Parts: sequence; C-alpha cells; structure tokens
Amino acid sequence: MKAADFLDVASFPEITFVTTNVEATWDTTAHVTGNLTIKSVTSEETFMATVNNIGPNPFNPSVQIAGFKLKGDVDRTDYGITFAAPGVGAVLQVTINAEITN
Repeated sequence: MKAADFLDVASFPEITFVTTNVEATWDTTAHVTGNLTIKSVTSEETFMATVNNIGPNPFNPSVQIAGFKLKGDVDRTDYGITFAAPGVGAVLQVTINAEITN
C-alpha cells in the first residue's frame, strides 16, 4: 500500500482529514463529515464516530481529554489510486483513532 502505485508515501507522506460538520446520532455517536486529502486530492467523506471516553487527563487532571474512533469506507479510486481496480478492491475500510484536549 505504501508503493507509488497506491499511496505513494514517498511523495505524499500525510493523509489529512479536516472536520467540517458533526451531527450527533446518540449520546456517544455522531456522523463526522470533513475533507479527506490523499495524494493531493481532497474529497468530502462522512465517518461514524464513537466516543471512547471523556475525562481528566491522567497526567494532568486539570486538562480534559476525549478519545474517539471514526470508521467508514473510502473509495480509493476517488483519490486517483486506480492501480488494479476493480480486480483489487477499490473500497478501503478506514479507522481513525483520535484524542483531543481542551
């Protein structure tokens, strides 16, 4: 997956996701929409988010910390990663683990 025919990490070492909207679906879940950039191609994607935990940082209790898991499917061909598609599956299952503090 790191090779030039796929993610080409030598030329594009980062994949970014910038949140544009969060829609709560339950107390601990939400749909998170944002701009995903892979290989300089940006497309809007929506992931399902689940709150893992919210509470004081164990190393500094005056700081709140929240952990989240985002999951969803991304079609790699939308980002110009077309090698061997459709013979090799084009839809990738993505999981993003995130932690934020105040």
